[in-house]
Amino acid sequence: MKRFVLVLAMVTFALTVSADEYTDLSTNVVYTYDPNGTTAEVKKGVRDDWDGATEYKAGSPNASGNVVILEKVIVNGKEFSVTKIGDYAFCMLNDLIHVSIPSSVRSIGFEAFSGCSKLESIDMKEGLQEICQESFRDCVSLRSVLLPSGLESIGFAAFGGCQELTSIIIPASVSDIHVTSFYGCNSLGSIMVEEGNSVYDSRYNCNAIIKTADNMLLIGCMNTNIPESINSIGEKAFMYCLGLLEIVVPGSVREIGKYAFQNCTNLRKLTLSEGLQAIRWGAFWDCGLTTVTIPASVREIEPGALWMSGLATLTSLIEEPFEVSKICNLDACQTALYVPVGSIEKYRVTPDWN
Repeated sequence: MKRFVLVLAMVTFALTVSADEYTDLSTNVVYTYDPNGTTAEVKKGVRDDWDGATEYKAGSPNASGNVVILEKVIVNGKEFSVTKIGDYAFCMLNDLIHVSIPSSVRSIGFEAFSGCSKLESIDMKEGLQEICQESFRDCVSLRSVLLPSGLESIGFAAFGGCQELTSIIIPASVSDIHVTSFYGCNSLGSIMVEEGNSVYDSRYNCNAIIKTADNMLLIGCMNTNIPESINSIGEKAFMYCLGLLEIVVPGSVREIGKYAFQNCTNLRKLTLSEGLQAIRWGAFWDCGLTTVTIPASVREIEPGALWMSGLATLTSLIEEPFEVSKICNLDACQTALYVPVGSIEKYRVTPDWN
């Protein structure tokens, strides 16, 4: 008798859990909801990290093709507004082509669509406020994204690795963009911030996102022209921008941030102008440059700043050399150093120039 009661209790519990799910049979999208509430979300998936490997299980594993997310689900006559796409909801589903997201959705969760290799386009409606960390990371076929008015934040690597994405317009409502939001978007040639944004701008059609208050270039792309009014290039601003072939850093720029041009492996021509004062850690780490000229105004060069295996010629116009440490990868290449006339002896006794 006791065994029968236990089994009955387990069955009752299972029915209670499953009652909180609703499956749209036309799209195979699964939704979860609180019977005592008024909202629902596209079911969360699962991410398991174990023994150095990562495994994903999407919340709607059978969704494919062109998917329309419901604005509301109705269960037993009660309506639940769909306000979120859960974390990992569609991650690693290789048969999604197009997704339409209704205006009721406020948030797209962590890695919600990450690794959807055939996803080509997304239709987002006004009402969306947040695109979370890595939401569309490695959607390598994604070509069309129109960010809606009202969007407020774009998270870490939200569109990282979207190699086919060619252009992006940041709405005036966005007030928080992570510097890595578009890293690895190798085809991205156009970035524009809408007029009226109080935090960011794209002055002079520069094809970059500028943090207005600091005059700092936050995110660049392969067609960026750095305006004369910029004071600094931010950390990781061009990181993994494989389409970048050449760049001119104007004299207004005082600092190039950490890893600003890291792994720009096709960068072949660099102009650093007089006025530059600091080149931070790994700024040009693993770039494709073979020659670099450091202007006389530079007062600080941090380790790894010019760590490139193909650097053949380094010209320093600094007349009074200061101590540096491992700015170049001298183990991987033979770099010829050129210095101002009359400064050779100073360089010979100054670590690590010597």
